[in-house]
Amino acid sequence: MAGSSRGAGRGIALALGDAGATVYVAARTSRHGPKPAAGVPGTVEDTAEEVSARGGVGIPVRADLGNEEEAAALFHRVEEEHGRLDLMVDSAWGANFMPEWSKPFWELSAGIWRDTAATINAAWLTSVHAARIMVKQGEG
Repeated sequence: MAGSSRGAGRGIALALGDAGATVYVAARTSRHGPKPAAGVPGTVEDTAEEVSARGGVGIPVRADLGNEEEAAALFHRVEEEHGRLDLMVDSAWGANFMPEWSKPFWELSAGIWRDTAATINAAWLTSVHAARIMVKQGEG
């Protein structure tokens, strides 16, 4: 689960916990790292604990999935520990778009574009690594 410390990704992780799934809860926000600039709550540990409390197995993984090495390490770990990957959900999002949501694109800050491009990169990297495992196993 990429981007599962908050929002839709967290909700999907919890639903998978209700179904008894093993969920690698991967995101940048950890109890042991820097807090998000906006001060929003939620960490990989919080979500993983709730997945486990609901009957699944929550495994917290602090990772920047836009970073090639960290994304590769996550999927290598999944394959090593479980030998397969059945489902990959990507809900990672880096940009805090809400304060600028209704502005025309030419009035948006350069930081929004940079964060959005980083989000697209994370989606691509997680999809590539997940697909490599799923193609090898012939399903997923």
